[in-house]
Amino acid sequence: LRSCTIQRYAIVGNCSIIEENVFVGEASIVEPKSVVPAGTEIPTGQIWGGNPAKFKGNVDKFTFSDRGNEMRRMTNQIRKWYQPMYLPYSLAWLEKEALTRKREREVAEAEFSSRTQEG
Repeated sequence: LRSCTIQRYAIVGNCSIIEENVFVGEASIVEPKSVVPAGTEIPTGQIWGGNPAKFKGNVDKFTFSDRGNEMRRMTNQIRKWYQPMYLPYSLAWLEKEALTRKREREVAEAEFSSRTQEG
């Protein structure tokens, strides 16, 4: 995605192509495998789909809540599948780098203070 705006609660379907300078409004849906041409503005609460993407209908609160629940279920399932692969690595390497930098700084300060006391 380059130079496009996708507002909160918008849903972009799988394998969709969003070209440059596209605006997808809040709570709008771009159906899967859609191609949204450059410069298109999808207003708030609309469903667009196709190639090229065209207006298909309006999002009612039930449609959006059902899609939102579906997306949450899918996201949770994907997280469960991939969690074992990434969990062991976590962010421990960042903590190790921070501790290494802290130790290097302490050593440098100790050397500096010993030099200043000698001279």
